[in-house]
Amino acid sequence: MFLSKADRPQDLDVKKALDELQDRNLIDIHRATAYTWAARAVAACQLGLHEDEIDYRHEALEHAASTMDNGKLVSELQDQTNCKKK
Repeated sequence: MFLSKADRPQDLDVKKALDELQDRNLIDIHRATAYTWAARAVAACQLGLHEDEIDYRHEALEHAASTMDNGKLVSELQDQTNCKKK
């Protein structure tokens, strides 16, 4: 079932999503999303927001795993988002 324009939440940018899906495949979307969450994890670490850092890192690794690259991005982001190493 599709929602009418009036019934959609205002922060739901369907036009942006349509444009994105016409320009990028799902793997590329997962890769970009993984990097975005990884950056949030590093920022949260720098701010001392440990619980947020864990959540953001988890999201980054989850999206990285969805890129189907035999774990290469997962390994890269595990290293880059390791708050304890920094």
